[in-house]
Amino acid sequence: TALTRVDAMQTLTQVPLWVREALKLEADAAVLYLNRVKLLDDGPFAVLDNYLSVGLFPGIQRADFSRRRLFDVVEREFGFPIEWGSRLFDIEPANAKLAGQLTLARSTPLMRLEQVTYTLGNRPIECSRVWIRPDRVRLRAVVGRDH
Repeated sequence: TALTRVDAMQTLTQVPLWVREALKLEADAAVLYLNRVKLLDDGPFAVLDNYLSVGLFPGIQRADFSRRRLFDVVEREFGFPIEWGSRLFDIEPANAKLAGQLTLARSTPLMRLEQVTYTLGNRPIECSRVWIRPDRVRLRAVVGRDH
């Protein structure tokens, strides 16, 4: 079973452009930045950088994200049901920070996932970038077809 280590949780007023665009934020809006590492028995397998609008989630900083899942807090504590998400997968070499968090060599290829999560009314409420060690993950896809 995976454990979670919280490496950073802070309010940002200097919001990266891709986050501002993904969350459709006003120029002066602040976000909660959450940096976590997912750990298995044999070590770290993923780093997650999540961004949420502070205006939508007042007090979310009090949640213990080493024990609780982010989306559980979003749904149960703040009443925003997760309706759907958009995910983009690509490959990115590990920078020094990611290499340290994932205990691997710098420039090691990582699977990168960029996601935007939506609630009712197609309202974006969270965006994230996740870097995954490809040697510690397998993906399965179930596909269907509308006729």
